[in-house]
Formats: sequence, C-alpha cells, structure tokens
Amino acid sequence: PDGGRWLKRRPPGFVQRIPYVSLMMAIIGRGLVAASQTDDETQRELAAFTPGMIISMKVIPSGPSFAVVLQPDGTLKLLPNFDGQATLTVVFKHLAHALLVCSFQESTTRSPTTAST
Repeated sequence: PDGGRWLKRRPPGFVQRIPYVSLMMAIIGRGLVAASQTDDETQRELAAFTPGMIISMKVIPSGPSFAVVLQPDGTLKLLPNFDGQATLTVVFKHLAHALLVCSFQESTTRSPTTAST
C-alpha cells in the first residue's frame, strides 16, 4: 500500500533477520517438544508445572513466535498459529534482541526481554 516505503525505513539487514528468527523459534519450539518426550531432566522439570500450562516466546508486536502446551502425560505439544494468552511468555521487545539471543550472541537473561505470567 505504501509502495515499499516501510522497507526503506527499516535498519539495514532488518528483512534478512525475520527468516532467521522465525526458523530459530520453530527449532526451539520443536526442540522443547522433542525434549519433553525423550529427556529425563526436561521431564522432571515439566512435572512441576500444571497440565494445560501454555508457554510461549514471541517478538512483539507481531513477529516470529511459538507456543507449546503441557499435556496431562507430561509432554509438550506445539500450538501452531497460537494467538491467545499464554501462562508464561518470554517477550522480545525488538527483532534485533531476538536475533542476538537466537544467534547465541547474548543470553536470554541479559537481553532486554520481559517475562509475563
């Protein structure tokens, strides 16, 4: 609608960051699901949570994200296209912060994120 002007207002490399962060969010989500099915330590940690708990990670306002739900059997299930309210959400305030974490340049605890419960 604006003739692509929105793209010109973005910092250099912005558009290239979106696919990388999207891919990493998918890998993290699927990795958590797989770990919940096979890893003893992950299973012990998840046992402390209530079934039905939804955990998500996202870039605001409408960037890449994933969400998983804890099932009664103690495993996680990926929630594709989840747009609801999660029980626990890790929020990246900007795509650049998510890129730093997803590319292992900065830890989640140091990145400007917010966690909401």
